[in-house]
Amino acid sequence: MKNYYKPGECITRQMTPEEMEADRKEQAARRRKFPWRYKGAQAEHDCNDYCIEQKYLSVTGKRRKSK
Repeated sequence: MKNYYKPGECITRQMTPEEMEADRKEQAARRRKFPWRYKGAQAEHDCNDYCIEQKYLSVTGKRRKSK
C-alpha cells in the first residue's frame, strides 16, 4: 500500500472565535432545515417517512391524518 502523504510538517490552522460562531450558526440552520439528518439511529426511517408523506401529498393533494 502506498503512502501518498508528503513527508514533513503538517500545517494546521485553528478557527477564530468569529469563524466558530459563524460555523455554529450555519450548523444550527442546517439542523432546522433538515432535521431528519441529525436524529441519530432513526434518521433514515424519519427521512423515508418524510419522503412517503411528500409523495402522498403530491398525488392526492392532501395530507394524511395524524395518528
